[in-house]
Amino acid sequence: MPIRFPNLGVVVAMTMALLIVKVFIFADLSHWESKYREYSVPAFSYPGADARAIQLHAYCSAHTRSEIGYGVCYRNADIVHDVHPEAVVPPYNYPFFWSAAYAWFGDYSEDFFIDFWRANALLFLATLLVLSLRLQPIAFPLVALSPVALLAIERGNTDATTFFLTFAVLAVAGRRSMLVALSFGIAAAAKVFPLFAIPALFSRRLAPVRGRILVGLLLAAPFAVVTLADVGRLLAGTTKGFGAAYGLISLQLAPYFESHPLLANTAIAFYVLAAAAFTSALVRTPALAATIDEIDALGDTEHILFWSSALIFLGSFVLFDNWAYRLIFLAPALLVVSGMQTLYARLIFASLVAVYWLPILPLGFLAWRIHNLSCYALALLLAPLPAHVLLRRLRARSRAEAA
Repeated sequence: MPIRFPNLGVVVAMTMALLIVKVFIFADLSHWESKYREYSVPAFSYPGADARAIQLHAYCSAHTRSEIGYGVCYRNADIVHDVHPEAVVPPYNYPFFWSAAYAWFGDYSEDFFIDFWRANALLFLATLLVLSLRLQPIAFPLVALSPVALLAIERGNTDATTFFLTFAVLAVAGRRSMLVALSFGIAAAAKVFPLFAIPALFSRRLAPVRGRILVGLLLAAPFAVVTLADVGRLLAGTTKGFGAAYGLISLQLAPYFESHPLLANTAIAFYVLAAAAFTSALVRTPALAATIDEIDALGDTEHILFWSSALIFLGSFVLFDNWAYRLIFLAPALLVVSGMQTLYARLIFASLVAVYWLPILPLGFLAWRIHNLSCYALALLLAPLPAHVLLRRLRARSRAEAA
């Protein structure tokens, strides 16, 4: 019986995953900043800067009995500063589920924090690997080794675990309608923005299982409602920027525009009008129709992955000022589009690769600012897709009513 060897894409994906685990996740934590900056990641000098807020909030909540005591504990941040005196702990801007889960272990040591940070990174990497093996193994390094993905790992932000919560069921089990809906709802409770993925579950092809989808969403709803009720605090505690960030309103923090708000808002309004005009012009073209047909020809799992990924990006781009690690949620769209053939799909693929890799340019932090601008271009390319689908549905309904 002949020996079967795995194909090249699988070998590349598995090898790269092991290298990332070895070099970035389980390597010696010394020279942390320099190691990540070699890959154009604007790293801090200590591990998991974003996740420190979870560690500190859990500790202060468990060890103080008053709001004043909690405030003093959080400002002093002794459990962090004892190990990293230079650390600056951001405000706690996560749903309270995260600190409750951290406090459940009752361990606030640096060793446990590193385990927490590693688990967060591994959940993201494992989910990405399984998605890649299912869709396009050779494309795994395009995401996993990119500055965007390494930024997500370096920061320790829970977007990495939220990525797992959103896509793991699809990656492992394929389309299991109730479980997928439940996973989307739980992910929304973890970080709000996965709510934008839910419309992907209401395509006409999933109409026969819509009841199961609704059951899954209803099961997750109590958790999501708790987070949505707290969204004001979450947004108020989130720092904003232009470099290593993206979002329609992030232009307000761009160089020069930051000190000229009227000009910034004028530029944003011009972009919105240009995007509307571009979408209106493109939505009826054969090129876009051919791409929608190609998306519709995908299997159910690939269809949900593409639309949920694209909608998370578009929703977060329009409504929030996001840090660039959130772009890991574009990975499923990149993996799906990498196998498509239409010209417009290839243009989207090229734009996705640019979004992941522009920060590698040897331009220092300027490369991350250029990267932000590339997200405006990507949003321009993706926006006509849901517009075309909506127009098709309206036309079909109109014809049905006329008949």
